[in-house]
Amino acid sequence: MKLSFLLLATLIFNPAVAQTPESRANLNAKLDQVRTQRLAVEQALIDAEKSKKSTEQQLKRLKTLQKLQTQEKALTEQRLETLEKYLKELHVRREDVQHRIDTAKVELRLRFSKLVHPLLAQNEALLRGDEGEGEKRLKEKVISSVALSQLKDLEGMYADLQDAEDIESRIEQEKQQINSLMQDISEQESLIKFHQQIRQDLTQDKHAEHLQQLEEYRKLKVSEVEIEKMVSGFQNRQIHEHEEDRKKIPFMSFRPKSLPWPMRGKVADTYGQHKDPASGLNIFKKGIEILTMSDNAPVTAVLNGKVQYSGEIAGKGKVIILEHPHSIYTIYGGLKEAYKAVGDEVKAQESLGKMESEQPLYFEIRARNVAIDPVKWLQ
Repeated sequence: MKLSFLLLATLIFNPAVAQTPESRANLNAKLDQVRTQRLAVEQALIDAEKSKKSTEQQLKRLKTLQKLQTQEKALTEQRLETLEKYLKELHVRREDVQHRIDTAKVELRLRFSKLVHPLLAQNEALLRGDEGEGEKRLKEKVISSVALSQLKDLEGMYADLQDAEDIESRIEQEKQQINSLMQDISEQESLIKFHQQIRQDLTQDKHAEHLQQLEEYRKLKVSEVEIEKMVSGFQNRQIHEHEEDRKKIPFMSFRPKSLPWPMRGKVADTYGQHKDPASGLNIFKKGIEILTMSDNAPVTAVLNGKVQYSGEIAGKGKVIILEHPHSIYTIYGGLKEAYKAVGDEVKAQESLGKMESEQPLYFEIRARNVAIDPVKWLQ
């Protein structure tokens, strides 16, 4: 009857859902490669403008850039399609577990009625207390056996209820990932149009301002791409090295509105689409910024995990990246001081570092290397 935790914990890598871990990793690797190439071409455009390279060379670079941007959008759409298939599979599995629970309830009632009621009806002496000692012990043994049988069935049903909660949590995460990728695609469409505008301006010698905007945009994206590449590497290693450990831990430990905040303060910048004042472009911010007015404010882990990175990242300052079961990662950036080193095991709400006053903490949650809205998962 019971849908085991083992089955549910391995659900994320079920080939029947969408892709094997290897094929998903290949898709992510291709996306990382295209993004890296795109950033390099954007930088070449900016550098060429500063050195006054010919318009013809710039047009060639823009043509390459548009091609890379189109590839990036197509790969992101493939990731979106994969997640949508997986979400459908989760809904089917949730219905199956609910059916198991409903069936178990009916079976419990029927079995209890068949076993206990006739026993009591046939042994009124048990209620009157006038049976012999041997008969009494026999009846107590029978009733104890019936109760134990019901208890085991109840334990099985409880496990199914936990599995149902587990699936609900995973469905919510998948919805968040789909929303994230849709916003990613929206940003990419905006950038494609922007590149087309630069190409048009080049022929009219009006491109300098747009290239300055592109430079500001690129500064924002370099750290994002670096984080994605690192997490992709950590994730691939986790798949192969920690498979058995990962199976043992239920996914329901990561549920909406269940995580403690990494720092006390107010949200100064939110996850999602924003109009960037420096570049003038619509960008998709993949994390939140939390502001504190207290100097040396502690930053704490939101889940048990292991430090996979502790160091500097351009545009993000001192950063700690924690790895958690089921390919969940949390990123803590802008730290004044980091207390943890790579390989350290940390507990939820254990101190990772501290912040300066009026310096925002950058916080991000990634599920299978897709950024999801942290606020939906924090208490």
